Amino acid sequence: VDTKEFMFSVEFEDAIFSQLLEKIQTNITMAYSLSEDNLADVQIAQTSLIYLVGASMAVLALFLVGLLFFFNQFIAKPLKKLEKNVMRIAALDFSSSSSSSSMGRNTNDEIGRFASAFDRMIGKLRESYSSLEKKVAERTSDLAAKTKEAENNRKAISNVLDDIKIKDEKLVVEKIKLEDLAGELEK
Repeated sequence: VDTKEFMFSVEFEDAIFSQLLEKIQTNITMAYSLSEDNLADVQIAQTSLIYLVGASMAVLALFLVGLLFFFNQFIAKPLKKLEKNVMRIAALDFSSSSSSSSMGRNTNDEIGRFASAFDRMIGKLRESYSSLEKKVAERTSDLAAKTKEAENNRKAISNVLDDIKIKDEKLVVEKIKLEDLAGELEK
């Protein structure tokens, strides 16, 4: 092979090798640049994710607080008031405080309807208890009057029996006198 050709071939190889080396260096530089950009993108995504998780946790915490408030306001408090009223009714306290909604609920949900039914029940119990108290008072009054009448009758009967006893004793004395008189007349 000719030296010229060889030189050309070496120069050609050097040129191709140089171009290839340049392209590799450019690609490495671009890859390094991309990895730095990607690292920045990853860090931005990571920060965004942290903010998103934090915001989600805050929203979840607010939701749970709201749920607890709802449970307390609309379930626990009415049930506590119901328990208090049931204990009051069990102690036969039908006071007027139960005339307005006993559980403070005028809603159309289950607890509101239950509160309304409970209030109606308390009203009916109050009426029944009041009616029963009136009947007991009337019967007690009637019984007292009949007891007084029975006592008066007992006293009258006792007086009549005492009169009969006195008259019986007088009759016995008169009978003895008559027998003595009859005995004297026979003699």
